[in-house]
Amino acid sequence: MKLGTVERRGAMGIWKELFCELSPLEFRLYLSNEERTCVENCSLLRCESVGPAHSDGRFELVFSGKKLALRASSQDEAEDWLDRVREALQKVRPQQEDEDPSAYPWGR
Repeated sequence: MKLGTVERRGAMGIWKELFCELSPLEFRLYLSNEERTCVENCSLLRCESVGPAHSDGRFELVFSGKKLALRASSQDEAEDWLDRVREALQKVRPQQEDEDPSAYPWGR
């Protein structure tokens, strides 16, 4: 669904560049495009919140209470990542007509 490079903020507040892959079911972070060592594998079924995108390209994803602080090259790129994650979430967890839309914090 989407591949690219993002930066992730670690516990010490230092940004580290990682290669990111969004598949229909998972959001994965790798050390690099060449070295596909997975450092984070997050199931979209466990995604609790998405966004927003900030002017410097920062955005957040929350999986099972764990926050991923990420940064794309621009706000537009961050918004594209968030849009793609939302699209994947809607496919993984389709909302029924009679369900409460507030139960889906990533939006419709």
